[in-house]
Amino acid sequence: PTFLKVSVKSKSPWLKQSLFCPPGWFRHGARCFLFVRTTMTWLSAESHCVNNQASLASVRNPDEHNFLQSLLTISGISSAWIGAYNFQNTWLWIDRAGFFYTNWQSLSSVSSYPCAFMRSTAGWANTNCASGCAFFCSMTPATC
Repeated sequence: PTFLKVSVKSKSPWLKQSLFCPPGWFRHGARCFLFVRTTMTWLSAESHCVNNQASLASVRNPDEHNFLQSLLTISGISSAWIGAYNFQNTWLWIDRAGFFYTNWQSLSSVSSYPCAFMRSTAGWANTNCASGCAFFCSMTPATC
């Protein structure tokens, strides 16, 4: 039997967009990311992600941070919710990933400001969860 082997070698991020990820999502590493420009509260943003079989994005390493930051920069938006929240003085990811990588630029009182966002030009900060922000969702892509 003859097998057809197809390989795509391109630096274009647009080609990576649809490989096993839903339309409009971007594949990066082993995960899919969606950037939503609409401003929502942290909880409404998480609900939007859950409705898309995802969650607010955890940021697991510097490479993911740089990727998400580049999406923010390209969009011209200065900040977006990520899936970090503070519960009883402990930072957690809403998708239950281990909280090992951090990139805090500033950290305010966690009792008053328990939800985290990332900036396009700096690291993370925390604020009131009722604030309106754009946001990132993430999911593990479907495999076949």
